[in-house]
Amino acid sequence: MRELREEQSAEQLAARAQGGHVAAFDELARRLSPWLMHYLQRRCATAQDAEDLHQETFLKAYRFLHRYDPARPIKPWLQAIAARLLADHARRATRRRTEMLSDEPPAPPETAGTHEAAELWRIAAAVLDERPLAVLQLRYQQQLSVGEIAERLHLSRSNVKVILFRARKALAESSQARSLLDGSAERPES
Repeated sequence: MRELREEQSAEQLAARAQGGHVAAFDELARRLSPWLMHYLQRRCATAQDAEDLHQETFLKAYRFLHRYDPARPIKPWLQAIAARLLADHARRATRRRTEMLSDEPPAPPETAGTHEAAELWRIAAAVLDERPLAVLQLRYQQQLSVGEIAERLHLSRSNVKVILFRARKALAESSQARSLLDGSAERPES
């Protein structure tokens, strides 16, 4: 083990690890661990995230060590793995935040009375096809979450979100809906 610590470069350790020498990979991880942790801590929101990604990076590096070219420096290769894991982590966090926001039922409109709401649903029925209308009704009349709608209609959550977006856009572009909403906004409150 002493020979691993003092005589070999990180790249040589990686080459030995590729040959099945587990102690060489352990020494490589020991040497590069502080550098990698510093890299991740500067880019993660929490210390826990940095620690998790640190461990995941070394696990992935070990799993794909056969792809490493020992003629090249090891740090950029390891950094590329960490960067991909960081990007995946950020995407998952953004997706979770978006899903949490989109799953909350909408607040009831304060300006539109029951007559205006009924008229808006009549316009929606005239403007939209059957599926977008059904998705809108499930979301806004029955106040189901995106996940519940997806399950009920046997659609993906993404598909439900796209249908909702397009249905709202079609309604917003409808001259009837615009004139109804503009007219109700201009009426004085009683």
